[in-house]
Parts: sequence; structure tokens; C-alpha cells
Amino acid sequence: MTEGAGLEYHRLTRAGRGGGWWSVLAFVAAIAGFVAAQIVVTVGFLVYFAVAGEDLQSVLDSLTDTSDVQPRTLLFLFLAIGVSIPFMMGAHRLITGLSPRWQISVAGRFRWRWMLVTMGLALLALGVNIALSAVLPVGAVAETPSTTGSGGLNDFTQQSLQFLLVIVLLVPFQAAAEEYVFRGLMMQGCGSFGSSARVAKVVAVVLPALVFALFHGAQSAPIFIDRFAFGMVAGVLAIGTGGIEAGIGFHIVNNWLAFGLALFVGDMGQTLNPEGGNGWNVVVTALSSLFFLGTTLAAARRMGLETSVSPTELERPAARV
Repeated sequence: MTEGAGLEYHRLTRAGRGGGWWSVLAFVAAIAGFVAAQIVVTVGFLVYFAVAGEDLQSVLDSLTDTSDVQPRTLLFLFLAIGVSIPFMMGAHRLITGLSPRWQISVAGRFRWRWMLVTMGLALLALGVNIALSAVLPVGAVAETPSTTGSGGLNDFTQQSLQFLLVIVLLVPFQAAAEEYVFRGLMMQGCGSFGSSARVAKVVAVVLPALVFALFHGAQSAPIFIDRFAFGMVAGVLAIGTGGIEAGIGFHIVNNWLAFGLALFVGDMGQTLNPEGGNGWNVVVTALSSLFFLGTTLAAARRMGLETSVSPTELERPAARV
């Protein structure tokens, strides 16, 4: 199943088993795999602590208590998301018949140099966010790096070191996993549905962004809009740059800063459970998101990134009998 001279990122699975019920199955598999990964990690943690002789109910309570956060709480949360990556890769192969490498980009590989560029641009965008937050009457939103500070440095303890190691080492996997789920398998599932490439492009960006925001649970309107905006920007960039590296780069930088500032000058529980916000937060989110979107698309054009690939370059699925 092919179209035109090349397939954009969200349409890649049309070279395999894309379209129709295969697309619906990919969308469902993305959600199911995301949940299954968390179940697997939960069971693994409980088995480990059971062998260690700890009370399992107390362990479960501590792992899921995001108000009084311990290093193992953050370890559990990041691993529960990060383990989604092999689930997404396996589901992609089984459902589409294509190599999981096409979940990454139209180049069929991870473009590391490009992701490093996007991380630099993400730092600039978050700088814009912080600058705007300093001059506008924004409400307190703990998840936002610019509003996490408490006015003084926290004591750096052995527990702080454990937090730091978890943040530095596991945030990249957590961030990449969420992009594999929502801008990878789910987006390609939505984008390969139907014959209208224009309609598919809109659905492929909007629907995964909406599910991404909803999956964060109960939240205030400004925080929901912030997450939805991130999903929209990441979706547009996946199509406009031909891969998910930009979304991963922005995700990593944002989470490193948010959790890093929570560790040194804020509160980890407030970062995991952001509250508040007002209309000015929405303005700041919109402007900083548009800044990142514009600068990243401009950089992609300047670097000459490919944003589509000929269907003949993708592996065909094995014949079905």
C-alpha cells in the first residue's frame, strides 16, 4: 500500500500493514503495551522486595506515593514507563510487519547529531519560558522548571545522590519511551488510517497529543493545556522533521530541568503532582512551544533533514496465509 513519491513519518506503516483495522490495532496496542509494561515492572519490584523480606503492601504504598517521594519511587515510575520501549518495538513488528527502526525516523535509524541539536534548542525554549514567567503574573505550577524554586538550596544528602543518579540515568529512557508510545506506534497507527493524507496528518497529531495529556491523570486546565501543547508540538515535529528525535530531546531537557530543580531547590512531590496555574501559564506555554517549534523546523530545513522515504526502501511484511 503506497502513495505518492514518498511516505512521511506518520504514514510509514502504509508500506506494511497500515490502514483499516491494522491502524486501529496499532493504536490499541500502544495503550495496552504502555499499561502492560507498568504491570511487568510492578510485579518485578514486588518479587524483588518479597525476596528481600519486606512487607509488600508497605512497598506498594511507597512505590506509588507521589506526595512523599523516595528514590525508589522515582526509580519505579521511570522504569515502569521506560520498559514500554521494547513493548512498542515488538508490537510494531507484529502489527505492521516492518522493522521497529522505522518507529524512530524516515532514515530508519536514530539521528543522534540531530537530537543533540534539538536538546540545545529545547534549552533555549525553556529559557524563553523562564524569562516570560519572570515578567508575567503566572500561577504556581510545580512541574514547570521556572516555578519550581523555593528560594534556597536543599541539603544534599545520600538520598539526594540517589535521586540525582535516577534522574540523570533514567529520564532519557522515560522520555524516549513516551515518544515511542505516543509519537511512535500510536501516531503511526493514526496516521496510516484512511486514504486522505491531509485528514490523517491532523488525526495523527491531535489524537495522540490528547491521549498523552489524559494519561497524566487529574490535572488543572492550565496543566492539561501545557501537556496537550507539548504533544501537539512533538507530533508536528515528528512529521516536519521525519522522526521522533526532536520530541525526545525536548522531553529529556524539560524533565532533567524540572526534576533537577526539584532536587536542589524545590520539592519532588510537587513536581510529580503539579497544581494551580492560570491563563498566563497558557500564554507562556504557547509562546515557548511556538519558539521551540519554529526554531526546530528552521534547523531541520537548514540541516537538510529528509522528511519522507520511498516505500520501496521499507521492508515488506511477510506474506499472510
